[in-house]
Amino acid sequence: CNLSSLDIAYTSVTAPKLIHIFAVNNHRISFWQCIAQLYFFIAFGSTEYLLLTLMSYDRYVAVCKPLHYRVVMSPMLCRAGAAGTWIGGLLASIPTATAAANIYYCSNNIIINHFFCDMMALVKLACSDTTMTRAVIFVEGMLILMTCFLLTVISYICILSTIVRIHSSGGKFKAFSTCASHLSVVSIFYVLIFYLYLKPKSEISLSQGKLLTVLYVYFIPMF
Repeated sequence: CNLSSLDIAYTSVTAPKLIHIFAVNNHRISFWQCIAQLYFFIAFGSTEYLLLTLMSYDRYVAVCKPLHYRVVMSPMLCRAGAAGTWIGGLLASIPTATAAANIYYCSNNIIINHFFCDMMALVKLACSDTTMTRAVIFVEGMLILMTCFLLTVISYICILSTIVRIHSSGGKFKAFSTCASHLSVVSIFYVLIFYLYLKPKSEISLSQGKLLTVLYVYFIPMF
């Protein structure tokens, strides 16, 4: 339920404005609307990674510690964990959105070559030194993305090692089916995000970047 609500919120940040652009051919967005869109886009994106990481831990407990599942993943702890991911995501986006709001742009009528207010697209339009802004983006990305990625990898290493030790094929299938859908979603998310933001920009054309972003934002949440 949390993930479904989050997916709806995530796509709703950019989809209505994008539909409006195509419907009335009005490409304008105010500065503060852009910053607000950026804030919630990063907030819901960060929340998604935190929630997927929490779900990977849930799968770990279900497969590796099945007898302790009801104690470890009690309803109260699940609600607290879900609330924590939302709060964490909303707080995590503040530094980046603040940095974007304080960038000095060359004109009041800048043209963002993207489908929505993407942080890196805004940085490219700056007329001042963006070293500190890029540092904020990097640190936030490492804290959220890499921490979630490493915790997810550790969870699935433990899960796979447990599945390998299961003797019956039926038991292995049941254990794997418990986390198959989550693993597929997580894999697609991380492959796309690493390709978009860690691959050298010279190897990714602008059209490729836009296409991958559309896949990442609008189509992957449907899975």
